[in-house]
Amino acid sequence: MFRVTLDLMTRLKVLADVDTGIDDSLALVYLAGLHTAGEIELVGVTCAGGNTTAAWSARNTKYMLNLCGCPEVPVVSGFEGPADRELTTTPETHGPYGLGYNLAPPAVIYEPGRGGATDPLALWRQVIEQARSTGEKVHLLVTGPMTTYVAALKKYPELMRELDGVTIMGGAVEYHGNVTEFAEWNFWVDPTAVTEVFGTAGAVAVERPEDAVRSIATAAGAPVPTLIPLNVTETITISDVEIEFWRDAGMNPELLRVLRRSLKFYFEFHQGVGVGYKAQVHDLFAAMVAVGAVTGEVEKMRLVGVDKRTFADEPGRRGQVVADSAGAEANVVLAADRSAALVEFERVFPR
Repeated sequence: MFRVTLDLMTRLKVLADVDTGIDDSLALVYLAGLHTAGEIELVGVTCAGGNTTAAWSARNTKYMLNLCGCPEVPVVSGFEGPADRELTTTPETHGPYGLGYNLAPPAVIYEPGRGGATDPLALWRQVIEQARSTGEKVHLLVTGPMTTYVAALKKYPELMRELDGVTIMGGAVEYHGNVTEFAEWNFWVDPTAVTEVFGTAGAVAVERPEDAVRSIATAAGAPVPTLIPLNVTETITISDVEIEFWRDAGMNPELLRVLRRSLKFYFEFHQGVGVGYKAQVHDLFAAMVAVGAVTGEVEKMRLVGVDKRTFADEPGRRGQVVADSAGAEANVVLAADRSAALVEFERVFPR
């Protein structure tokens, strides 16, 4: 293991792929604040099924960006669920429609992306090609299941290698899961995407070497991903104390009202599972890592997804990712400064 300090934030283009539940909404508030301040350009948001359906994810995303004064950011509804299984959502965690006790108004249904793009891969292609035409690159942030990323790797591998970087919130690396003993939610929802992004080359992941599959991200020449697993995100928490600070610091009143209602639901969920009356804000922290705004302890690792054929009789291993010397490279963030993350959010939230 080695310790690194992530570079100070520089202006960059960010493309986010989300499944907007409550912690995704906080990530969007943060990115919108940076976008408004001119510190980044949020070039688009695609919305997959995960915490809620793709349609509600898009509706929630548009609602949050409008509240933050960013109606111009393209928002596109994406894949309804994994390619090989039914989508499972989590209303017990994020509420019936993804934003806790809120219901995004019908008037804010997602709009087509810039240039007429109305599907996620078309938007990805447009923003990456537009950046290329000006000598710039796009950083990809994935805060939901990796369904869209896998589809893009298969359809546009040559564009994926042009990304500035890839930050993924997901997984539990030699750490307990939050769905099963081994699996984190995003990876559990689309476990096949995990095996496709990281491969199953390791002996621990697949019984017979001839059954192993190579990482399609590695094959495409995509950037080595930065993985933000539960190991670190479960340490980044907020409570009523932070909400009152946001009020005193002048957060936009309507935005504050919506976040109060979302987070009340989220606090109650976490209290119900023994965490306490507070919330782990996984996706907010991932967004901060993506833009280089926080410091962290990072370990270069090789990871594999556990192939479903190997543990067919152990459903608890669905979506598990493990360290293996034969796996795909990843920079795994394992520790971070919670206080610094909270200060960073408070620095830029809309007022």
